[in-house]
Amino acid sequence: MNRTLVSIAVAALIASFGSAYAQSSAPGDAAAAPAGKPGPARAEHHLDCSKAKAPEKCEERHKEMRAHFEEAKKACEGKQGDEHRACMTDAMCAKAPNPEKCQERAKKGAERFKQMKQACGDKQGDELRACMREQHKNAMPAK
Repeated sequence: MNRTLVSIAVAALIASFGSAYAQSSAPGDAAAAPAGKPGPARAEHHLDCSKAKAPEKCEERHKEMRAHFEEAKKACEGKQGDEHRACMTDAMCAKAPNPEKCQERAKKGAERFKQMKQACGDKQGDELRACMREQHKNAMPAK
Protein backbone atom coordinates (compact mmCIF):
# COMPACT_ATOMS: atom_id res chain seq x y z
CA MET A 1 0.00 0.00 0.00
CA ASN A 2 2.91 2.38 0.74
CA ARG A 3 4.20 2.03 -2.81
CA THR A 4 0.77 2.89 -4.17
CA LEU A 5 0.59 6.03 -2.04
CA VAL A 6 4.11 7.03 -3.01
CA SER A 7 3.27 6.49 -6.69
CA ILE A 8 0.17 8.64 -6.38
CA ALA A 9 2.07 11.33 -4.50
CA VAL A 10 4.89 11.35 -7.04
CA ALA A 11 2.39 11.49 -9.92
CA ALA A 12 0.68 14.44 -8.24
CA LEU A 13 4.04 16.13 -7.72
CA ILE A 14 5.00 15.60 -11.36
CA ALA A 15 1.65 16.94 -12.48
CA SER A 16 2.10 20.10 -10.41
CA PHE A 17 5.60 20.67 -11.79
CA GLY A 18 4.44 19.94 -15.33
CA SER A 19 1.83 22.67 -15.17
CA ALA A 20 4.42 25.10 -13.81
CA TYR A 21 6.66 24.56 -16.84
CA ALA A 22 3.97 24.45 -19.53
CA GLN A 23 3.83 27.41 -21.90
CA SER A 24 0.11 27.14 -22.45
CA SER A 25 -2.61 24.55 -22.38
CA ALA A 26 -6.10 24.31 -23.71
CA PRO A 27 -8.95 23.99 -21.20
CA GLY A 28 -9.73 20.40 -20.44
CA ASP A 29 -6.31 18.98 -21.36
CA ALA A 30 -5.99 17.23 -18.01
CA ALA A 31 -9.40 15.62 -18.44
CA ALA A 32 -8.37 14.34 -21.86
CA ALA A 33 -5.47 12.34 -20.41
CA PRO A 34 -5.94 8.61 -20.83
CA ALA A 35 -7.20 6.74 -17.81
CA GLY A 36 -4.85 4.14 -16.46
CA LYS A 37 -2.38 3.40 -13.74
CA PRO A 38 -0.81 6.42 -12.08
CA GLY A 39 2.95 6.65 -12.06
CA PRO A 40 5.86 7.36 -14.35
CA ALA A 41 4.38 5.76 -17.49
CA ARG A 42 1.30 7.96 -17.32
CA ALA A 43 3.13 11.02 -16.02
CA GLU A 44 5.27 11.22 -19.16
CA HIS A 45 2.13 11.69 -21.23
CA HIS A 46 0.66 14.35 -18.94
CA LEU A 47 2.27 17.30 -20.68
CA ASP A 48 1.26 17.78 -24.31
CA CYS A 49 3.82 20.13 -25.83
CA SER A 50 2.22 20.02 -29.28
CA LYS A 51 -0.39 22.53 -28.06
CA ALA A 52 2.15 24.91 -26.51
CA LYS A 53 3.03 28.29 -28.04
CA ALA A 54 6.65 27.13 -28.38
CA PRO A 55 6.67 23.32 -28.61
CA GLU A 56 10.48 23.10 -28.77
CA LYS A 57 10.93 25.06 -25.55
CA CYS A 58 8.18 23.04 -23.90
CA GLU A 59 9.87 19.76 -24.86
CA GLU A 60 13.22 21.06 -23.60
CA ARG A 61 11.70 22.10 -20.24
CA HIS A 62 9.91 18.77 -19.97
CA LYS A 63 13.15 16.82 -20.55
CA GLU A 64 14.92 19.01 -17.99
CA MET A 65 12.12 18.42 -15.49
CA ARG A 66 12.27 14.65 -16.05
CA ALA A 67 16.04 14.72 -15.49
CA HIS A 68 15.53 16.63 -12.22
CA PHE A 69 12.89 14.10 -11.21
CA GLU A 70 15.21 11.16 -11.90
CA GLU A 71 17.99 12.83 -9.86
CA ALA A 72 15.57 13.42 -6.98
CA LYS A 73 14.35 9.83 -7.18
CA LYS A 74 17.91 8.52 -6.86
CA ALA A 75 18.68 10.92 -3.99
CA CYS A 76 15.57 9.79 -2.08
CA GLU A 77 15.99 6.04 -2.62
CA GLY A 78 15.44 4.03 0.54
CA LYS A 79 13.22 6.60 2.22
CA GLN A 80 9.53 5.89 2.70
CA GLY A 81 6.29 7.70 3.42
CA ASP A 82 6.39 11.32 4.54
CA GLU A 83 10.20 11.27 4.65
CA HIS A 84 10.30 10.25 0.95
CA ARG A 85 7.74 12.89 -0.06
CA ALA A 86 9.66 15.61 1.82
CA CYS A 87 12.93 14.49 0.22
CA MET A 88 11.41 14.53 -3.27
CA THR A 89 9.92 17.98 -2.70
CA ASP A 90 13.21 19.39 -1.41
CA ALA A 91 15.20 17.86 -4.27
CA MET A 92 12.77 19.00 -6.97
CA CYS A 93 12.32 22.50 -5.55
CA ALA A 94 16.08 22.99 -5.23
CA LYS A 95 16.27 22.99 -9.05
CA ALA A 96 13.15 25.15 -9.56
CA PRO A 97 13.48 28.73 -10.86
CA ASN A 98 11.71 29.99 -7.69
CA PRO A 99 12.33 27.48 -4.84
CA GLU A 100 10.15 29.32 -2.31
CA LYS A 101 7.14 29.33 -4.62
CA CYS A 102 7.79 25.67 -5.45
CA GLN A 103 7.88 24.74 -1.75
CA GLU A 104 4.62 26.63 -1.16
CA ARG A 105 2.92 24.89 -4.10
CA ALA A 106 4.20 21.51 -2.91
CA LYS A 107 2.94 22.19 0.62
CA LYS A 108 -0.53 23.00 -0.74
CA GLY A 109 -0.42 19.85 -2.88
CA ALA A 110 0.56 17.71 0.10
CA GLU A 111 -2.35 19.11 2.11
CA ARG A 112 -4.72 18.45 -0.80
CA PHE A 113 -3.34 14.89 -1.05
CA LYS A 114 -3.98 14.29 2.67
CA GLN A 115 -7.55 15.54 2.31
CA MET A 116 -8.16 13.31 -0.71
CA LYS A 117 -6.65 10.29 1.07
CA GLN A 118 -8.78 10.97 4.12
CA ALA A 119 -11.90 11.21 1.95
CA CYS A 120 -11.10 7.81 0.41
CA GLY A 121 -10.86 6.17 3.84
CA ASP A 122 -9.58 2.59 4.02
CA LYS A 123 -9.86 1.79 0.31
CA GLN A 124 -6.93 0.00 -1.31
CA GLY A 125 -5.62 -0.95 -4.75
CA ASP A 126 -7.75 -0.10 -7.78
CA GLU A 127 -10.57 1.13 -5.58
CA LEU A 128 -8.22 3.64 -3.88
CA ARG A 129 -6.80 4.80 -7.23
CA ALA A 130 -10.30 5.36 -8.63
CA CYS A 131 -11.33 7.25 -5.50
CA MET A 132 -8.20 9.41 -5.60
CA ARG A 133 -8.78 10.22 -9.29
CA GLU A 134 -12.37 11.19 -8.53
CA GLN A 135 -11.29 13.34 -5.58
CA HIS A 136 -8.63 15.02 -7.74
CA LYS A 137 -11.11 15.67 -10.55
CA ASN A 138 -13.64 17.19 -8.12
CA ALA A 139 -10.98 19.37 -6.47
CA MET A 140 -9.78 20.91 -9.74
CA PRO A 141 -11.06 24.47 -10.28
CA ALA A 142 -13.29 24.97 -13.31
CA LYS A 143 -11.65 26.87 -16.18
